[in-house]
Order: sequence, then structure tokens, then C-alpha cells
Amino acid sequence: MKHRTEIFENCTLQQACEWIAFKIPPMEQIRANAQGFKRYTLLSPDFENPSIFSSLELNFATQADKDYSKQIYDAAAKLKLALYDGDINAFGVISTTNGQFQLQQITDIPNTVKLNIDQNTIQINDTTYTDIYIPFQDLKREFHSRHSTTAFNAIEKRYSTPYMEIMVEVINELKITDTNQPLKKILTDVIIQKMTEHGLRPSQSLAEYMATIIRLPESQKGHA
Repeated sequence: MKHRTEIFENCTLQQACEWIAFKIPPMEQIRANAQGFKRYTLLSPDFENPSIFSSLELNFATQADKDYSKQIYDAAAKLKLALYDGDINAFGVISTTNGQFQLQQITDIPNTVKLNIDQNTIQINDTTYTDIYIPFQDLKREFHSRHSTTAFNAIEKRYSTPYMEIMVEVINELKITDTNQPLKKILTDVIIQKMTEHGLRPSQSLAEYMATIIRLPESQKGHA
């Protein structure tokens, strides 16, 4: 009998991250075929320290395992931001005051939300939602076209320069938002590194100007 492959209507946190990172739909057959692939417990993305993953001392069986975990980590950061912005819906089970369990939509999600990909839970302050699911149609709508595979996805690419693309890459990679404003020195160092990667001659003064432009005006008042 031929195995029937179905696309699930709802995703776990891990399935959602796999769609964001690799465009792998939550399909029954893929889930079965992936049972032998070791997954790692990932930390919740930290917007105050976006480079935390690179500083972790983790032992991976293969380079493929490491690459998978890094991609899932980056995808989890995007998922967390989409939840915070209210761009996608999430549902989970919560314990009620009378000891019963109730499935409900998770609303008013703060940027301090903690995602546990391995346990499929969402923690908001002292409240933990279990058995998380996200409608697959929400993920397709939010991440299929808006978040393209190129780093330069914030501007319609009719015209650009390497410097414009570097700034967009830095914004995406450091998860810069109005509440996450890295120090100018950190941005400058990353921009100089990007200049080298793009085959440009590194310039300290130009990198500092670009770092200033990336940050909000109110964040520049202290010159930090």
C-alpha cells in the first residue's frame, strides 16, 4: 500500500521554524523520515544578545547537524518577532484555575516571550503554554514572499548599492528593531567585516556613518 503524504494544517514550533528556514512543509512523510535525524534543544532567541549562538560551546555530531541548528535558531528569531508583531497566530494549552486544561489563542505576546522549540512550549512571564500549534496558512502568508532568501529584502530591488545591501544584512542578522539598538561600535565592527566580505575596501569612517544611519535618532543622542 502506497504511503499517503499529507500536509498538516497546523505546525509545531519546530515545524514552523523548518518552514521559515528551509521551506519544508509540515508533511506526514517528512516527519516519519526525519526520526533518525538528531535534534538539539535550542535556546530562546535573545534580542539583547543576537550573537549568543556563536558563543555557545556545543558539541555536534556532524557539520550538517550544526548547520541545521544554526538555521533553526535564526528562524526561531524571525518567528519570535512575527509573534510579537501579531503577524501570525499561535495557540496553546494552558492550565485553568480549576485545574482543567484549555486550548486558547495566545495574544498580546511581548518581545520577552521564550520559545522552547524542543518542548514545543511558549513561556510568557510565569505562564507556560504547551502543545503549541501555528496555522500553516499564517506561515505561508507571512514568510513565503516577504522574507526572501536574499539579505536585501527590505527594499524593492530596482536599484541598490553594496553599502545599502550591507546595512540591510546587518539589520537582518542582528535582529535590529526599535527596542533592540546595538551599540554603534558593535555595528561598526560588523559593517567593516561585511565590507571585506563584499570585496570592498574597509573604511572605519564610512562604517561609523553607516552604523549611525542604521540606529534610531533617539539612540544616537548618547553617542554610544
